[in-house]
Amino acid sequence: MKNVNEVIAPRLEGMAAEDQMTVDYAMLDLDGTPNKSHLGANAILSASLAVARAAAQDTGLPLYRYLGGPVRNVLPVPMMNVLNGGAHAANNVDFQEFMIVPIGAENFAEGLRIGVEVFHGLKKVLAKRNLATAVGDEGGFAPNLPSDEAALEAVIAGIEGAGFEPGKDVAIALDPAASELYQDGTYVFKKSGAASKSADEMIALYKSWIDRYPIVSIEDGLGEDDWTGHAHRDLAVHRARPLQRLRRGDLAPLGRDRGHVHRRPRGRGGRGSDQDGERVAHRPGREVQPAAAHRRRAGRRGLLPGPPPVRIVTRARLIGIAAALVLAALAFEAGEYSTQDWLKLRRQLADERQAVRELELQLDSLQQLAHALETDPVAQERAAREQFGMIRRGETLYRLVPRVDGPSGDRPPR
Repeated sequence: MKNVNEVIAPRLEGMAAEDQMTVDYAMLDLDGTPNKSHLGANAILSASLAVARAAAQDTGLPLYRYLGGPVRNVLPVPMMNVLNGGAHAANNVDFQEFMIVPIGAENFAEGLRIGVEVFHGLKKVLAKRNLATAVGDEGGFAPNLPSDEAALEAVIAGIEGAGFEPGKDVAIALDPAASELYQDGTYVFKKSGAASKSADEMIALYKSWIDRYPIVSIEDGLGEDDWTGHAHRDLAVHRARPLQRLRRGDLAPLGRDRGHVHRRPRGRGGRGSDQDGERVAHRPGREVQPAAAHRRRAGRRGLLPGPPPVRIVTRARLIGIAAALVLAALAFEAGEYSTQDWLKLRRQLADERQAVRELELQLDSLQQLAHALETDPVAQERAAREQFGMIRRGETLYRLVPRVDGPSGDRPPR
């Protein structure tokens, strides 16, 4: 909070909230480190989100509409943290987060309902086993378990106890927070007392779990400083294999988000519409992630098919396209905002970005001039002569004074 109030706020004061990119880069420049360690990533992120929300309120748009645009209607599949370990819980589980992913839901509301039912199903499973049902720092249960794999087995039991099928209705996502375990080149399991593992052994562990459990996402599976381990990571080869609990046809091509390995289950038909008309993309993620356009056309091995056949554009088809565009424009005009308002906002944003680019060019020119004045004697002499009228010893300075006529046309005295 101190960095937000005392460092970031004075820097952002007076800036245009609509120019999100300039605001974000201003904070990055203020931080001055490659990993936001000076001001803190949470401080920078919270300020960035606050600016985005303020700009959305100023334009009269919902935040999701302001950020996504007028035609965005895709919501991410939620990941719900149901069992905690690591630094987030006072138990003997080393991995930090075990999450459920309602891949079988047709809409966000149904996905939320599934998550709640599985959460309570897991609570009943833990209670029957005489395990603690207290929650950790992030809201998941935090029981003492024989191993980290026992946490996976408990989550599977909770899914089945709630009446859902693992891998079809609900999948699992992991956030081991392996950076917390990484010490001197190995991964130390302090809380459980299990044997330390190398990066290759961690990868082998994940591979064995993926074969036996419907895991669709692994976040922070290796330490952020374990560069050798990341270089040896061979999950890219293994991830092409289908999950045993999923039908081959249910799997869409695998992808990677910022280093996180994901499987993309299709669920029921790939994606659906929620009660408000918002579509849900069956792609796990905490951030807003648009659905991949090619999922329904993916080949058996996760390869994209060849180009579609060329369709002949007929007069009737052109008329249909034109009619659809007119109807879309009328729909936008009849909504909570108009297409013209959106286009005006986009033009304003483009103008602001152009102004920023021009200021950056001016700043670059001034920095070059400053460097020249510090290091180049010729530039120093030129500035001294032109800006301050200085001359060398023995030289004569002639200054030309422009003639200015007075209000009555009289010439000023010479």
